[in-house]
Amino acid sequence: EIDLAPGRTPEELTGRLITALESRSQKGADPGLCIAGPVPADARDRLLAFGRAAKTRICTKSDAYGLARKLDIHLSEHGGTGSGVIGALAGVGLRMSGNDGRYRGWYHLGNPGDVFDAGALCRHTFIDRLVLPSGAALDPGKKVALGSEKTKTVRLGFERVVVAVPNEDEGRTGIPYRTITKQEAKQY
Repeated sequence: EIDLAPGRTPEELTGRLITALESRSQKGADPGLCIAGPVPADARDRLLAFGRAAKTRICTKSDAYGLARKLDIHLSEHGGTGSGVIGALAGVGLRMSGNDGRYRGWYHLGNPGDVFDAGALCRHTFIDRLVLPSGAALDPGKKVALGSEKTKTVRLGFERVVVAVPNEDEGRTGIPYRTITKQEAKQY
């Protein structure tokens, strides 16, 4: 989701993204680049279907390139086997759903067990809301313990959120919620 700066062309942006991808990718990686502008609803549905399929079965580069061609979407490989185009196209489709995916990186917000108000955590620029697995927002005054690991943001409702779950130690600590673990974040 990038807005073009005034006077910039889509081709310039594509070139800059390719340069960044190729210069920052680890040796042996299979980076792929997918760029999709606004697409009609039927194309969005096809991209989302591809993304969901890629999470449950093996999709091929041919599948990815075929769909990208049909939808007139930029898809290119930039190293390795080129299989990264599958994930690049799938990622675009899943992101369009607004409810799928984990954001890159983990955040160290304190030590495991540290307690915060949900509202205090939301003051970080990279967290839009704290939510329950259902997507319901936590009241800003609710106490949340940091889980046993660094904090991961996920995409729900077109926002960057931290998911909190009932704290299994609430009877001992009095803290009703904790942030999710790395393993729990994988379901997003």
